Amino acid sequence: MVKETSRASWAHTYERALVDILVEHNVPTYRGQNGWLAQGWRSITAKFNQKFPCAQYTKQQLQEKEKDMKANYKAVQQARKLSGTGWDDSLSMIIAEPEIWEKIKKNYPRASKYEAKPFMLFPRLALLYEGSIATGDLNFLSIPQVDLTSGPISPTDSSTNQYGNPFSTAHDGGQSSTNLHGQGHQDVEPTASATSDQKGEEPVKKGNKVRLL
Repeated sequence: MVKETSRASWAHTYERALVDILVEHNVPTYRGQNGWLAQGWRSITAKFNQKFPCAQYTKQQLQEKEKDMKANYKAVQQARKLSGTGWDDSLSMIIAEPEIWEKIKKNYPRASKYEAKPFMLFPRLALLYEGSIATGDLNFLSIPQVDLTSGPISPTDSSTNQYGNPFSTAHDGGQSSTNLHGQGHQDVEPTASATSDQKGEEPVKKGNKVRLL
């Protein structure tokens, strides 16, 4: 039995390619809550070696590299929270005075390697270790917010209407329950009392007729 080489030679090109492949496999089909599934690692290994035929790394070697990159990411992420540190997005570098770097080296030894060089994989690794597993189009589904403090919601409230029409409901097939052009309702003749009220006059009865003063 040939003893498997535990460590591989990792150039930045290899590291970047592995991270990109991991991001592609950051879906429920290949990754569970505790990490990539067995079928995920099989697919990751096959894709990596297809991209770099001369490498022919094993699944275990890729897994070790993923753990190493994750540990580096976590160390830098924690070091960024240390008081007195800054972060340069364009360079992906921690900005800090020498005395702060001494604290970083003491508390987060893995981050010390990035004292004088950028951590170019940091933004891509954040996609793997800071967010939830991608679930496709459902990630972009937004649910409208309803203000429950403004009182009861009317059935004809435009906020609950799919088409934004305040005169239709969700159950009438998109047709208006109140026709603005006068169709579908009866014209009601105003009574004498209603007419007089509008003019500020009081009706006076005279016989069987109503006469306005």
